[in-house]
Amino acid sequence: MADPQTSLAILEGTDLSEDRLSTLDSQVYSVLEDIWTDRSDPANPIARGGGNLKRDKCVALHNLVSAIRPTSTIEIGLFMATSAIVIMAAAQRAGYLGHIAMDPVQSSAMNNAGIKNIEKAGLTPAFSFLEAESCYGLPYIIMNKKMSFDFAFIDASHHFDHTMIEFFYLDRLIPVGGIIGFDDVGVPAVKAAINYVAANRHYACRKTGAFICAVKMAEDSRHWFEFNRFDIPETDQFLSNIYKKTGRPPRLKKYD
Repeated sequence: MADPQTSLAILEGTDLSEDRLSTLDSQVYSVLEDIWTDRSDPANPIARGGGNLKRDKCVALHNLVSAIRPTSTIEIGLFMATSAIVIMAAAQRAGYLGHIAMDPVQSSAMNNAGIKNIEKAGLTPAFSFLEAESCYGLPYIIMNKKMSFDFAFIDASHHFDHTMIEFFYLDRLIPVGGIIGFDDVGVPAVKAAINYVAANRHYACRKTGAFICAVKMAEDSRHWFEFNRFDIPETDQFLSNIYKKTGRPPRLKKYD
């Protein structure tokens, strides 16, 4: 893996906007197009709604991973496997060891749609999967696999505690110079977790297109008493907007 300053230079110097997805293997690109497009009505194909990584984010993720040239990669969350396919396609080269993803509801809620898409893309040989929550899957890898990953991507529950647990364990799997990418950084809970990392851990966080990427600058060397304040984003407006979209009332809890 590159040293931290090289990793920072990659984040700051990579053109994330140039769309090179159509240069991917035709089999891979065809699967991505099918994920992005609802073809249930052949006469009227339309762009799918939420729940998968849209093309602009896939462009940025592809260019980022291509520039990082990771030896191994890991991802929290699978769903339709859009990001997994992009990461593996971008990382493919001699010496690439593969990609691990974990998702506790891939079979129960998704009917293994993500795994099937990876099979259709011809990327199964580079892929490993754990159908487990990250709080179980990541410690299992730490204790049993003895692996490390140059690039990690967090795109799962978006709860603050889950995101923090995922960062906590991924930090033990990422070498100095490694990069952890966070998706959906407009969600207050995710942004709060990133703010904690930036304020309290030896990571340099950079806005990278629609993502925020954290470069591990050094191993953790805090004194036992160290703690720095970090910004907690306002949530009321965000939750109110979600309520308008979903009809699910926000639980705005306040304690004395």
